[in-house]
Amino acid sequence: SVTNPSSTVTALGSSWYRLTLTATVSSGVTLAYMGISDGTAVSSNGYGTGWNSTGETMYAWGVQLSSVNSLVYDSPTTNQISREYSSTLKSVANAGDPRFEYAADGQSVGTALGLLVESQATNLVTHSSAFDDGSWNKSRAVIDSNSAIAPDGTLTADYFRATSDSTNGASVYKSLAINSNATVNASIFQKKTGGDNYALFIIYSGSSGIRQWFNLATGEIESSSVYGSGFTIVNSGVEEVGNGWMRLNVTVSCTGSSVFYNCYPGVSAGGGYTCSATTTNALIWGAMLTESSAPSSYIATTSSQVSRAADSCSVADFGYTGGPVSVVSETSGGYG
Repeated sequence: SVTNPSSTVTALGSSWYRLTLTATVSSGVTLAYMGISDGTAVSSNGYGTGWNSTGETMYAWGVQLSSVNSLVYDSPTTNQISREYSSTLKSVANAGDPRFEYAADGQSVGTALGLLVESQATNLVTHSSAFDDGSWNKSRAVIDSNSAIAPDGTLTADYFRATSDSTNGASVYKSLAINSNATVNASIFQKKTGGDNYALFIIYSGSSGIRQWFNLATGEIESSSVYGSGFTIVNSGVEEVGNGWMRLNVTVSCTGSSVFYNCYPGVSAGGGYTCSATTTNALIWGAMLTESSAPSSYIATTSSQVSRAADSCSVADFGYTGGPVSVVSETSGGYG
């Protein structure tokens, strides 16, 4: 019941090697074990024949059994975790500490942008980076949790993959309560993993809502559509955050007091829903829904919604003694 076996050996340095064994199985795997050998033959059940263990020792680390025929995901070219990735998305140590922004796009990465000053915001999405949690509904999809390095440098990004071919797509979604007639911004961090090039956001309630497509290969905003009544697209955006990650967001004017946050991380073509069990996959992290007309900086949540207070900044008394004074500032990306 095991066919198409193949294996690799990759030297990693310092006498470490990565060993892989891949095969097709016709039923569930009941045993997967590893060990050392003295070089003698093994029987059909994997045990050694006349094995002598004298003096045989080894170090082992990082064992993984995966049903998606791949190692832990990080880079679309290597499919390996890179612990040397220096994330540009960082959190301050204490509430009230200043937050300085740096560019993450490919041409000016690391360029200082200035002090980040934002209004108050509440992330209405619970378990914002734990898509395997039961509060997230999955449609024709499964989640491999903590499969890759997230934009903040932690091993918390989840791998989304479709389980079947369908013209109705594969998605993760949940219902969220909002104030009646609110304007909301939905966002998520996503990284293309070699599958389909497009992503789709749908915010809806009942039989009405909006659709917004994004091109993950080019980082461009694609087509959008509104169906039914009571929903209007205010704006949409794509932000590069480094290491192949993009933050997708859409702002929607709504009626009613609840909406469905629905994300299709992989669709085969802009303007469509089609998903494939072999090509529909992506890394996702950091879902947010805020009652605002623009995306907020990421607010992580677990089982409860989390709010961030409005920022304000001031300069300490510098000995001003009277007379004319000028106050100058440069701002960018403001929505106030």
